[in-house]
Amino acid sequence: MAIAECLTARLMQLLMPKLQDSTGVYCVKLVVTLELMYERIFDLQAYARFSDQSAQVTEVVVTDNSSVAVWAVQPGQKVEAHLHPSGQDTWVMLKGTLTYYLGNGQRQTLSVGQCALADRSQIHGAVNEGTEDAVFVSIYSAPTIGYVEALP
Repeated sequence: MAIAECLTARLMQLLMPKLQDSTGVYCVKLVVTLELMYERIFDLQAYARFSDQSAQVTEVVVTDNSSVAVWAVQPGQKVEAHLHPSGQDTWVMLKGTLTYYLGNGQRQTLSVGQCALADRSQIHGAVNEGTEDAVFVSIYSAPTIGYVEALP
């Protein structure tokens, strides 16, 4: 058994009794986070999960200093305009293009290989106005940075 698997198994033994909430459901997010702490390289496109209903976000990893998530956005779907009062959100386009909200009604095209920075409390969001699926990675400067809806 690999060292990471041994450590994860032992942590599960120690923590599992403490990870149950009042309904008896285990806090799987913490367990997944503990297992992923040993990973350092991620195939981000493999985390993209599309839905016909809305843009989808999949958490990849959370550390004490940041969190990484992958967004999958089909044509016509939006990541609603919002801001984070407690940290920076950096987007890196992996596939397709998005119309990125800059706030104050301003927009700009965000294409593969480009990076968009939204500092603390800066409005951002996007819409896929193209004909192909879009995928981007979102890197938060802190694992919890809050969320406040805003106008694009």
